[in-house]
Amino acid sequence: MKRIFYYFFFFYWMSTLVFSIVFPLNTNQDVEVECNQSIVLQCTIISPEPVTVVDMHWMKPNAERITNRSCTLTSESLTCTITHASPGDAGNYICVLQASNGHGNNKTTVTVRDCVKSAPSDPLYCIFITNHSDGEVHWFCGEKNVTQASGKKQVKKTHEYFITSSLQDPGCDVDYNCSLWIPTLNTYVSSQCVQRNSSTNHKLPWIVLLLCFTFTKYKVY
Repeated sequence: MKRIFYYFFFFYWMSTLVFSIVFPLNTNQDVEVECNQSIVLQCTIISPEPVTVVDMHWMKPNAERITNRSCTLTSESLTCTITHASPGDAGNYICVLQASNGHGNNKTTVTVRDCVKSAPSDPLYCIFITNHSDGEVHWFCGEKNVTQASGKKQVKKTHEYFITSSLQDPGCDVDYNCSLWIPTLNTYVSSQCVQRNSSTNHKLPWIVLLLCFTFTKYKVY
């Protein structure tokens, strides 16, 4: 009886070796993303016949499977998304398949570019002297209006108004244009070209105001 059991166990073990299929898995090519972007890991079973999936998951070598990510599993593929990627998410990922009649695995390499925060740039300044109290300063990057990122200060001196506007540089690749809009006239009455890298535009506002008392070419009537 014991010998029969050993024979049965031996033939069962041999059958699992013979009939266990190694399924090839197709994973996406090496992934490279910017910081805080989403990493999408895709793994597809390559088989002409339907495969009964027992378990399928992504994991890192020497680490537990990815369980706290958004994953979608179908009868032939697994897709996991890692949002807000950080350098800690970089490295090799392995797609592991356990099927009723076989198994498979394949890897992909993820690269996350370093998350380096750049220091905020100094604001740019623009100033007009006008006798219109309702003057508004509009900032443009090319044809795009970026006034929303600006601030405004208005100072009255005798019968004139000194309108100062500052802009925290949002990264325009051309020089800025600031224009004085008069709502009562429904038109722009003056404009200035403000260079991004000009050191004169990175000085303190009180220096800009002082210069306006000296140079009157921006005076608008």
